[in-house]
Amino acid sequence: MRKLLVPALFSMVAAGALVAGCATPATPGAVGSSSPTSSSATTSDTTTSPSAPGTAAGAVTITRTGGMAGVRQTLTVTADGSWVYTDAKTGSTERGMFTADQRAAVVQLLSNPAMVSQLAQRSTPSACNDGFIYTIAMGAEQFTFADCGGNGLPKQLIAALSAATPF
Repeated sequence: MRKLLVPALFSMVAAGALVAGCATPATPGAVGSSSPTSSSATTSDTTTSPSAPGTAAGAVTITRTGGMAGVRQTLTVTADGSWVYTDAKTGSTERGMFTADQRAAVVQLLSNPAMVSQLAQRSTPSACNDGFIYTIAMGAEQFTFADCGGNGLPKQLIAALSAATPF
């Protein structure tokens, strides 16, 4: 059942992100703009969102823990391409919207059928001194893996998300 459910959920997020990519806001460079900007795509605050991250249909939540500094960072991406980043250590929260190119890169990775297979293979964290542990959750499905090297699709997803957000 897991092999059937997870691709369907990834496809739901991918389809929502593709549809959301068609909208263009009126103000270039504003949050949600398809114009690539680095600083205007994020805002910072220390409040929580009205609904808990990960409760929206089609949301993908990635949590990074561990490392030498003992981080606990969470990134929730919704089907419309918006994201919320939370750093539990600093208490900060940032929100933003992917550009069209960023959204396309994330959708391509999430909709790749090999992603689920690679996540399932890496789902048992191994000993990795001072490495990060990632948990990727969507709906009832959850995969956890240690970042101990390798160049598979999960690592490419983390790299794409890190390039587009504070994660």
